[in-house]
Amino acid sequence: MILFLLYIVPIFFFIYYRNAGSLKLGQLNPISIILYYYWILVSFIGAIFIFYGFGNNPVLRISSDRIKTLGVFIVLYVMFAFIIGVSFSRYINGVRNVKKLFTSFLKEPINNISINDSYILFTFDCFLLILVFSAVYVTYVTGYIPQLKLTSTADYAAVLLFRVESSRSFNGIVYIKTILFEQMIPLFCMFYFAFYCKLKTKKVFRRFLFSLALAIYSLTFSLAKSPLVVFVISLFIEYIYIKGGVKLKTFFRLIAFAFVLLVLIFFILTKDSLSSVFTYLINRIFIDQISGMYLMFDMFPRQHDYLGISSLSHFLSSSFNITYSEPATRIAMERAFPAATARGEMNLLSTLFIGEAWANFGFLGLIFSPIYIGFLFGMVYYYIISHKKNIFTIVFLANISFGLNLTSQFNSYIYNMLFILKWLIILFLYVVAYIFSFVKK
Repeated sequence: MILFLLYIVPIFFFIYYRNAGSLKLGQLNPISIILYYYWILVSFIGAIFIFYGFGNNPVLRISSDRIKTLGVFIVLYVMFAFIIGVSFSRYINGVRNVKKLFTSFLKEPINNISINDSYILFTFDCFLLILVFSAVYVTYVTGYIPQLKLTSTADYAAVLLFRVESSRSFNGIVYIKTILFEQMIPLFCMFYFAFYCKLKTKKVFRRFLFSLALAIYSLTFSLAKSPLVVFVISLFIEYIYIKGGVKLKTFFRLIAFAFVLLVLIFFILTKDSLSSVFTYLINRIFIDQISGMYLMFDMFPRQHDYLGISSLSHFLSSSFNITYSEPATRIAMERAFPAATARGEMNLLSTLFIGEAWANFGFLGLIFSPIYIGFLFGMVYYYIISHKKNIFTIVFLANISFGLNLTSQFNSYIYNMLFILKWLIILFLYVVAYIFSFVKK
């Protein structure tokens, strides 16, 4: 196994380099981020640990040894098929020299989109008031500020229960919470950060600080552990796209800061010892994020029929007269942690996306899902770096670079209404700004 991996890994690096344009840590891009974090750090190393018997959690204990052996080869196939999809999108876009194109994109200054920045900022400022209202509304409906209540909560099970209830049993208008409060507020902060980096005025800086405070409140409201860390890393990636790269020491300082932040969040939430937190984090990063994949390959179709498109959404199921099914990540969670799921402490089981693709479509999902996702990422990446760099494209690229999770639901890459709606709102604000600038002229 080791000799095989030593032979195959350099080949993967070469292919990814040709399609990413850069594998430098100081010049990250969507393809290199997926390679380093999702494929190598999370999936590949995790699969190796599990193959040699180091992985030990409740999910793996009920997964068969046969699947644990096949896991490494499934991950290697995902890595290979993903870059095939990226290569195909590169061919569609007519991109020959990715390195030259990406380097040019990084060095390019931030351009306008035929609209003066003041008009766009005005529309954003007006909509920011709506986002402030959404924060007030969600807090009012919830009845308390979870971050403050956390100080008096000694039981981590109560934290887990609140997390699930906040996502599945919100008593107010769900769209205000999911779209405006959870999605738009962090996205607005990323836009204000880009505006400040371009304009460098105190007025825009104050707006950024206010939106940052609002984003931190939004991202920590559910008491989930990772959203704030993901957001910080996304801002760093956005900074790379704006400035054209960072030094290696700056990159490692960010990684150290993100890790310390993650440890601090876990320590506050669990109230465990630091040694327990470190152990949990190691298992969480290398084992837990892909362990669901093993269980799903075991469960479907032996214990549960393939789901098809029935788990995509209630709306689509009703539209096509199909009986709606809970997603595979929920079904597998109920199988792995039946008592905790019944109590409302657990929601969706983490898995490399290929697990849910298999649960939905069987061998078709296994073969084509990584090609499909690679094609999607490649199409967006090559389109953006082939055009002039502006605030919209910078934020969009930064948002998808680390904000779209590959150790989660494959369904999100077929039907992701939240992602579509939040960017439609941004486009609407740009259209309003254009109309406003035209009227003023």
